[in-house]
Amino acid sequence: MTADVERSTLDQRVAASLKGFGFGGIASLVLILAAVLAAVPLAAVFVLVWAWLSYTPFGELGSSGQRVGSASSSSVLRPASA
Repeated sequence: MTADVERSTLDQRVAASLKGFGFGGIASLVLILAAVLAAVPLAAVFVLVWAWLSYTPFGELGSSGQRVGSASSSSVLRPASA
């Protein structure tokens, strides 16, 4: 039981460190920015790993998910009337 409590406390500390402007947050920012210079897909993977480790919901990253059926193809392809 104490191992689970210690692990959750460690996870919470890591998440707080990655979200803040301490060493963890600045280091992750520098790592992601360096990855952008090397390869954008690599940076995207780093962002997803950062979000997972910091318990950041994807909605806070700007991802709203797909809205199935929100716009039909006819309304998208139809020209606007004057």
